[in-house]
Amino acid sequence: MNESGEYTSKIFLAQQAGLKAVFQFPYCIVPAMMRLTMPPIITFIGWHDSGKTTLAAQVVRLLKERGYSVAVIKSTKDIGLLPNQKGTDTGAYSKAGADAVTLVAPDQLVITAAYPEKNLPALARRFFSDMDLVIGEGFKEAAKVAKIEVFRGQGTRLAEQVNGVIALATDQDIHQEISGPSVFSLNQPEKIADFLEKEYIRVHSAQGRKVHLIKTRQGKIMNSMQPFTVTQPTRLQFGAGTVKDLGKTVKEFNGSKVLLVVDPGLVKAGLLDRLTAPLEQEGIPFVVYDEIDPEPGLKLADKGCAIAKEAGCDCVIGAGGGSAMDVAKAVAILLTNGGKAVDYLGLGLIKKPGVPKIMIPTSAGTGAEVTFTA
Repeated sequence: MNESGEYTSKIFLAQQAGLKAVFQFPYCIVPAMMRLTMPPIITFIGWHDSGKTTLAAQVVRLLKERGYSVAVIKSTKDIGLLPNQKGTDTGAYSKAGADAVTLVAPDQLVITAAYPEKNLPALARRFFSDMDLVIGEGFKEAAKVAKIEVFRGQGTRLAEQVNGVIALATDQDIHQEISGPSVFSLNQPEKIADFLEKEYIRVHSAQGRKVHLIKTRQGKIMNSMQPFTVTQPTRLQFGAGTVKDLGKTVKEFNGSKVLLVVDPGLVKAGLLDRLTAPLEQEGIPFVVYDEIDPEPGLKLADKGCAIAKEAGCDCVIGAGGGSAMDVAKAVAILLTNGGKAVDYLGLGLIKKPGVPKIMIPTSAGTGAEVTFTA
């Protein structure tokens, strides 16, 4: 459900690019995960005029030449700045070829749209989840973020005051004994780019390869994962376009008529035909039950069972969020065990397996598609 209270369906996002789905035991269908992981983040830190921007921009240029997507988030305490102007730090990053440059200042956050978050990991997750690497400048207090300290001349190193420094770029003699993290010369941006590529970009990417994405009107979803099947004992079938086999799967379980328990938001979004079309193609009749509340009571399961019995349904499909799937699971049990839903509040009360059921979650993280409770 979005902020306006309307249901949004992730199955729509997935199907636009070819639904990656899972069938449960008997089957459950799950849209493929969107890329929710953060890209690796490295931020260059140092005192004023230490050369952070010059060095970081050189690294950005080198990584771009190697074919990587790179975003830069620049932090400053100044106000009233005009970003991406000639002679500015953000301008230097843009000139270096950064895919996105963000200026975080006390009075503004300049990107495609303003966003008041000033936490580096949150910014990376919000705006740059499709990047190979996010390079920050500043954010020396950022927690759980790897940092490269840029140190020029003599004085106190920031590594003695902040956590997470994994490398040092300095104008000092790097051959002398300098304790601590990896050490590079300020005029060695190539070696720093090599270091980041080896230790962060390639490690973060699957099997040393870039994670390739396909673009849709709604967003980007992961396209590097191969189809697979898991049995645990819930059977999970994962792969692009498997929802089109829904009718064949019903036949595999000897289903002759289906009760389709769906989230009303799915119907409102005009997505019901994505599920009914495969059934019609296989000549499987169905009855739609969409009177599902966000927090369904026991009576919804009883009513669904009555509808299924009257129609002669011997297979149940639950599509939507956890509410729709829980009701579908309960109906499947009631069809074979009889009684009312209230009779089965507790463990060890179900004597017979339910009728075949297929779960189709359209929201991430519900887990109802693989649990035995409802």
